[in-house]
Amino acid sequence: MRRPEDQLRRMLEQTLVPPTAVDELDPDTIDAATSRWGFSKGNLAETYTVNSVLTPAKAQRIADENEIQTITDFYFTTAMSGYDRLAEQESRWLLPAADFPPAVRVLLQPVMDNPALTASLFATEVLFVSGQSLWRLVPNRPGAMLEGEFTHDDARALRSGLFQSDTESFTPAIFLVNHLGRSSYLTGDRSFRNSALGCGIILGAAWEHARASQLPMATTNTFIDSAVNRGLRCDGVERSTMAVILLPSEHDNADPQPNESARPQGGSSTINSDEDGTRPQEGWRP
Repeated sequence: MRRPEDQLRRMLEQTLVPPTAVDELDPDTIDAATSRWGFSKGNLAETYTVNSVLTPAKAQRIADENEIQTITDFYFTTAMSGYDRLAEQESRWLLPAADFPPAVRVLLQPVMDNPALTASLFATEVLFVSGQSLWRLVPNRPGAMLEGEFTHDDARALRSGLFQSDTESFTPAIFLVNHLGRSSYLTGDRSFRNSALGCGIILGAAWEHARASQLPMATTNTFIDSAVNRGLRCDGVERSTMAVILLPSEHDNADPQPNESARPQGGSSTINSDEDGTRPQEGWRP
């Protein structure tokens, strides 16, 4: 039975031409989520969920409590002793918390003060920009260590990966980075889950302090990964950006003050306290 010519041409168009405008071959997230039940192969999110399931056999291979203690103690002790040595030398490679950008200091203070939050820094690193430098928060110490220069090219690369609606009146300020290599020592295939949990804990604390300080804040985890990772010197595998905290541009060099007018128009979740200061107006927008 001959295939109708129009059907044949449509099949050729869909398979030989890059599918930039063919919905069947390039579905958006809504179409993909709606139709995934009809595909036995599943999508990448399902594949990861299945592959990271902890079975009784896999449970025997993850680190036990003594090993976890040894591994985490080694990392935190090494990080703290390195910071202390540089502090004794009054090294310019350190940035004391007192010298953080004021709004950044407000949001990161609980991570430096609360041991439960500090533990999240094993799997999730916290980076921020101050001046022309990129800094990494040091666990259990009141300061940050230099990660590297943050040039205009780095800033352009980073901003090119963010949606314009996120950056019209807000500036990317704090970056939560998954450290897969370190986390894998503890949880193996579940390392991404472990880092995502740490990222959520840190974001929750930042949101709470933003609300208490009447500091408008936005977060996003929807961005072009390659561009953002390139701007932050992350390879995208061993270290990859999980979320970005954005602050109103006027807060870059100013003390936090109530500001209800500055808020992004889309793409992010925003905290702006109610009149009674009891709840955020919007929730997480992935």
